[in-house]
Amino acid sequence: MRTNKLLIILGVALLFTSCKDELDNSLKNPRDITSIKMIAPNFLSSDTSSLTRTILTPNNDGTEFSWKDGDIVAVYSNTRGMTNFYIDNESISEDGTSADFNGSGFKLLENSTYYAFYPYSSSIQSLDKTAIPVNYLGQNMKSNGDFSSLGNFDYMYARGITNDNGTVALSFQHLGCVVEYKLAVPKTANYTQVRFELKSNTGEYLLTNGIVDITAENPFIHQSNEAVSDSLLIVGLNVGDNGIQVVKDSLLTVYMMMLPQDLSGNEITIRLVDNEQNWYTAAVDGKNMRAGFTYHYEVNDKTGGFTGSGTGLPDDELTAKLISTYTESSSMSYEGMILDGTILYASGNFGVRAIDYSNENAPTLIKSQSLQKLTNNRTDMYARSIAIKDDYLYVPLRQSSGGSTENNMPETRMFFESYQGSYNDWAGANGISSNDYVNAFFKSLHISSINLNQNIKQAYVYKAVYQNGYYLNTINIQAADGSSTVLFRETFATEEEALTALKSEYRNNYGDYCKVDWSALPKNGNIFRNFVFYTLAEFDSYQHSGYAEISSAEVPCPNRGNYSLRMETNGNSSTNVARLTHNMPSVTDEGYLSFWGRLDHASSDVEIPLISLSGDTKLSLEFSSVSDSEYNIALKTVNNIATSKSRFKLAEWYNFKIQISEGNVRLWYREKEASNWLSEVVLTNSETITFNELQTGIVTSGSNAIFYFDDYYYDKSNIDDVAYVNGKLAILNKNTLEVSKIYNLDLKAIDAKIYEDRLVLTCFYGFNVYDISDPESPKLTYTYRTDSYKESQDCEFFTRNGRVYVLICNYMLGYTIADVTDVNNVEIMYVNDFSNLICNGVDVSGKAYSFDVSIDYPYAYLTISTNRNYINTESDIRGIVTIDLSDFNNPSPHFSLVPSDDVTTVTGGDPRPTHIAKSNDYLIINNADKGLLVFLIGNNGLPVYTGVVTVSGKPCINNIYVPYDGIMFVNDNNHGGSARNIYLFKGF
Repeated sequence: MRTNKLLIILGVALLFTSCKDELDNSLKNPRDITSIKMIAPNFLSSDTSSLTRTILTPNNDGTEFSWKDGDIVAVYSNTRGMTNFYIDNESISEDGTSADFNGSGFKLLENSTYYAFYPYSSSIQSLDKTAIPVNYLGQNMKSNGDFSSLGNFDYMYARGITNDNGTVALSFQHLGCVVEYKLAVPKTANYTQVRFELKSNTGEYLLTNGIVDITAENPFIHQSNEAVSDSLLIVGLNVGDNGIQVVKDSLLTVYMMMLPQDLSGNEITIRLVDNEQNWYTAAVDGKNMRAGFTYHYEVNDKTGGFTGSGTGLPDDELTAKLISTYTESSSMSYEGMILDGTILYASGNFGVRAIDYSNENAPTLIKSQSLQKLTNNRTDMYARSIAIKDDYLYVPLRQSSGGSTENNMPETRMFFESYQGSYNDWAGANGISSNDYVNAFFKSLHISSINLNQNIKQAYVYKAVYQNGYYLNTINIQAADGSSTVLFRETFATEEEALTALKSEYRNNYGDYCKVDWSALPKNGNIFRNFVFYTLAEFDSYQHSGYAEISSAEVPCPNRGNYSLRMETNGNSSTNVARLTHNMPSVTDEGYLSFWGRLDHASSDVEIPLISLSGDTKLSLEFSSVSDSEYNIALKTVNNIATSKSRFKLAEWYNFKIQISEGNVRLWYREKEASNWLSEVVLTNSETITFNELQTGIVTSGSNAIFYFDDYYYDKSNIDDVAYVNGKLAILNKNTLEVSKIYNLDLKAIDAKIYEDRLVLTCFYGFNVYDISDPESPKLTYTYRTDSYKESQDCEFFTRNGRVYVLICNYMLGYTIADVTDVNNVEIMYVNDFSNLICNGVDVSGKAYSFDVSIDYPYAYLTISTNRNYINTESDIRGIVTIDLSDFNNPSPHFSLVPSDDVTTVTGGDPRPTHIAKSNDYLIINNADKGLLVFLIGNNGLPVYTGVVTVSGKPCINNIYVPYDGIMFVNDNNHGGSARNIYLFKGF
């Protein structure tokens, strides 16, 4: 943490521009033009009537501030924007009181007003100079008498007008005040915190945060939201390293910054806490605390000393006691947890474990189920969460490769999405797009994370572009609907490093891929606007006659994707034929086919062609009505036909699998839950079947036939080995952990949540709703699929006005709210795609994501974090965003952020936080190697950052689970140290 300064003389070159997305900044070369003089006063002593200036130093006289490496000042123009002034070691004078700032790319305008604010922090800074947030929570002192952390909380402002030469003098004023405690400790111990507590019976409360309008004539800190009574400010003492050891009767000197307010007439409790959760209290009189002054509090024999003591913090204040640590294997990572009585069921890359916590101090493993049993012997999956109803556990499984790609894929895999691209070269008469420059750069492009069936708003292609002190390489494509994909983004210290790092191929975590030719670009920024990418159809030819036709329909099958093929006839004709053909290498009697089909209406037999040889159909599936609501199916070759004995329901999706081998053709099917295959038809074929085309379409003489078709796969090996590998839903008996059913998915399954007889299963590309009135056999009642890459991560139920809803976090695309009161009639109520997400004046749309949610109606608390591409930029935010659910259309998001110094630097996987849980009036989020971050929920429902709870060892905290208030399980996974543990805490 950094301290601030007395005198700063900055040699700078300033050209003020609005602070927009960095990819759209104008780029200039460094040049020195003018200077800024900044002066910061010392704090006045509140204990002298003369009000003479006193210098605080790190001894009994106080503390002195000076410039430190890394200090940043935010400077605003009167009309245009904000920029940052960075201080480094080379610019600081020997005594630390001044610094020469060597800026670049900026210029001060003559006879103009400028405003300054210190300290700049990307986690709090606002582009709106009339509403800059300040927060005094989260202070930490490293050693006895340490003053180095005060600079991060010494908020200051300044204003000045440039002269005809563009020079300005900025005289800073302090917004806060300094508090010094000199405490004679009651016993030898390691002390972990000092608490400044206001216990008011008059409705007064302690102010801990607010906003500042630095353009006001006399700026001061305004209350930003309703604070809570009986509030407190905490200074952590050497947080994370067992506190500060002080010998009995010795002095512990503590420094703290505070928001000015009149506390005269109030009694203040100073509470000292040790690492055993023992506390000691002293009562002192409050003072009228004014900005720019220093206030002193002493607790010793002369003042009465510490008169109260106890164990465990009183009044439901923050405390977390580690009860036990369960460790099973150093290589097993934990994800989901659910408590049933005294048994904790945990899932992860090992499968499922049942751990007995009847003795909380010594949990023991009582049974387990392997991952291979859950996945039908797959080894590339893991369990992301776990849910329970009656005697059954529900375990979502996802394939562990990144983005939308799989380790194994069928030889031919066809989705019927309206924008689906191809890995093939898009070269041709028109090239890859409507822009010749784009055609010269891209040699191949596959985008699955955004919709290409529309105008592309802009593409940023930067090659060693200098900005903000580094050289940038990036490819960023932004669609007109606000969605975007960053194929890659890298920064370098030198131009040579940036140019050397250029590659010919890039792939991101969303499955987007490209081959490029960097030599087609000059060495500067290129921004292309309003052009169209050309897309390829799934098939090579389309023929139709009579009244038959094929179109795209937004009727998703239970598999992956939002669209399917709608094949229909609108009149009687013996030539009602429509076919799509896809060419492939010639094959004889070898291979598997798989597809989804749904017959909605047929007045006569309907034939669906499947394979052909140079246009001649060799194998078809025939549908024949047997009643107003049922039909049967038959396999049909040129010379043979075999009919099923089962009856199928109209307007229901079925998954079919066909094996073509020498001498016969076999057909299996399964219902929309995609459980086990059921053998249905065996067709003996005396002739070999040679084919070089996949077909689909409709052949019928009847009118008003409607058939939907989707997700057509072909492979020489069993389709189960190369398709339906993305995810599964395993159903286990909780008493034995034996697998009851496995539902196969071609989507990565993420989270499972249960409310009464409803199960919501979130997946990449959407979510499923099941009726679990029969817990052993869930019935799929609703599928929601997106038309672009849109993850569904964790979810939570809530009720409102007698209705049952679920809120689903959509990662970087906001959240979705669905009415699931009736699982057979699910309705999407509201979709917020974060397309206009503003935090502290910065547009973080497409840069921040929500991963998990905790709901205490009417408030939903979503984790908010920054995509790794924007870590350590002005868009870097970590914490909680609160959504008001009382009006879906006016969510009024409120951000509660963590100071940048308290958040993890771990960026493996997803930068934290990714999990959240509520216990009593506290919200807890994970913080990887730095443990847990805790927020107190105020009377207004808004969380306020309270501090850090560390976990010993080297864990990387992942999931947080609170089965009931006051008890909390947390676990760690494979990002971080070697341990893989489950920790049981009590408190909060």
